Amino acid sequence: MAKNMVRLSIGIREDASTDTVISLLSSEDFVKENVPYVVGVENGLVRMRFRRALLFSFEDRYSVATGRDGSVARCSFNGSRSRFVAVFEPRERAIDVSISYEGPRRWVVVPCLARLGRELVMAAVEESRSRASTGAVGDYSERLALISWVSSLLMRSMLLKTEIVVVPRGGLAEVVEKLASEGLFAKYRVLYVSGSSDRGTFRLLFIDGKLAGVYATVGGKEVVGDERALNEFEGFTKIKVYGSNVPELPR
Repeated sequence: MAKNMVRLSIGIREDASTDTVISLLSSEDFVKENVPYVVGVENGLVRMRFRRALLFSFEDRYSVATGRDGSVARCSFNGSRSRFVAVFEPRERAIDVSISYEGPRRWVVVPCLARLGRELVMAAVEESRSRASTGAVGDYSERLALISWVSSLLMRSMLLKTEIVVVPRGGLAEVVEKLASEGLFAKYRVLYVSGSSDRGTFRLLFIDGKLAGVYATVGGKEVVGDERALNEFEGFTKIKVYGSNVPELPR
């Protein structure tokens, strides 16, 4: 198949984190949500249509695979008739982009690739700036109360451990910290901890090692955002710890 490539360099603002931009560009979910030319999603495949001069077009269905090698992000779009790979490499206040294409109608597709790379980078820059403007990690307690949000989070996470422990009254926070600190904070950006006992249930969210959300039901009463509820738990408690390195959480 014929092969062609485009290269461009995109400047980024000083209030955007280059590392965050690269992390976002190495996220499959982020790329799928922000890549242009998508006209549909079917069975996990993105259907993309490229046009030139309104008269000519090319369409294919692609699986998307992303990864990160050090400071370089890579996105592969693998279709039934074509394939293209985008590589994003950070420079000082800029992101260098190279996109190679293999497949038919390159005279239709290749002119569209510069826009594709530019829009992905700019979307990542805007998301990075948005995160920087909020400053702190944020409070996810209200979201932890939503089963649908938690389910979406678990789909992006890996179960790391399940343990039944005896919790002394007022000692749950210390038990959870011990379970989660056994090298997990260093390995995973996001840790989700859930637990249940005769007293009730709880859900905790840690981001970058910081507590970012608390939700609990104690004696049938719902508690949102109040760490003091954890002091009510004691006795045999089943605790599960999940980890994830996705750069963005469910919306």
